Amino acid sequence: MITNALDQSREPIRLTLTWADGLLRGEVEDHGSKQALPEQTRLPDPVEESGRGLFLLDVLACCWGVEYTATGKVVWFELPCGLPARPGAR
Repeated sequence: MITNALDQSREPIRLTLTWADGLLRGEVEDHGSKQALPEQTRLPDPVEESGRGLFLLDVLACCWGVEYTATGKVVWFELPCGLPARPGAR
């Protein structure tokens, strides 16, 4: 996602990671790029140099999507993430 944002946008990008209720949520925001994402992911040909990002996201994330903003888009994903309890935490 970050590589895609860097390739498509000349403006700075923002990566936001949050964790709540056993889910790690990632958001990558880029400006100046309103290119639509494909709705269907596909396994790229082994000789292709790109095109694996959405496939990996589809395999690893429990959900993901894209939200368009006034200046670009935010691609987000959520990964189930059960972190062990800290010592002494109740």
